[in-house]
Amino acid sequence: MQDLEKRDLYSGTDTKNMTEDEKYKYYTTNDSDILIYKEDVRKIVEKKGLGSYMNDTKWLRLQKLVANLPFSPSYYEKLIRDDNFNFSKIVKIKNSTCFGNWSPFYMEGMSLFFSIEYIIVIPVYIEYVGRLVKGKVIDITAELEKLLLDNNIPFEFNNGNFVIYGYK
Repeated sequence: MQDLEKRDLYSGTDTKNMTEDEKYKYYTTNDSDILIYKEDVRKIVEKKGLGSYMNDTKWLRLQKLVANLPFSPSYYEKLIRDDNFNFSKIVKIKNSTCFGNWSPFYMEGMSLFFSIEYIIVIPVYIEYVGRLVKGKVIDITAELEKLLLDNNIPFEFNNGNFVIYGYK
């Protein structure tokens, strides 16, 4: 896709009256680069013998629901095409001092949903209090687990973190 066409697709289209679901569908079905990438991911998923656990609707619902939590938990993405991801290092992280960006890809947030093999969500945030004072621990483990269960979002709880599967 040429730069001018891409600029028109993302800035020239009136998306003010679209829902986030409609915007996501519009961008992922009209950007030729995304369509090529999607086909590449589909081939890798087939080759690895993975099954889909999430779809766009569930990912979009998860994004909306996370916005209602006390904070947006940080997360790490394992993408289908990323063979160098080190899961063992991530599961040792039991808290975070930063928030996660759960906005859609076109707002520079989460990756394209179809490309996410799984995400590891850290439900504990350490709020900065002062240089000489230990940070305040905010734990949303219970709230996040309820949110996932109530919305049939497939996950595992591993070493204090949630692993949400796009494919398995």
